[in-house]
Amino acid sequence: MITRLVLTATLVLLPLAVLLFLFSFVSCDVRMRTEKRGCRAGTAAECVTVGVFYEGKGGGPISFLMSYSDLALSYYHRACKLESAAGCEHMVAVFEHGAEAARNPSTSLTEMADALIESCAASVKGA
Repeated sequence: MITRLVLTATLVLLPLAVLLFLFSFVSCDVRMRTEKRGCRAGTAAECVTVGVFYEGKGGGPISFLMSYSDLALSYYHRACKLESAAGCEHMVAVFEHGAEAARNPSTSLTEMADALIESCAASVKGA
């Protein structure tokens, strides 16, 4: 009787434990789909929104292993290239104060500097 109870509990709890474990590694990239599409289409505000989402992301049981600063930095960089002052400000702030991953970004310092210069020049030209 006890063996049957243990076997039943194992068959019920083991798949649940496996699902919870796998869920902790699932990325939230499926979220913000509309905003990501808007960013790819050239809407700077959407790029900033997605960047803020990734910059603030850090929950979950394995958050200490993951850093989304580099991903946030790439969306801010895109917004900055689209001449968004907020995007440029966020890009610099994440680079200066972000996690270690943002200090070794996939976006080069040259690309960030170029985006800042182009955005600044465009805003001066438009003023």
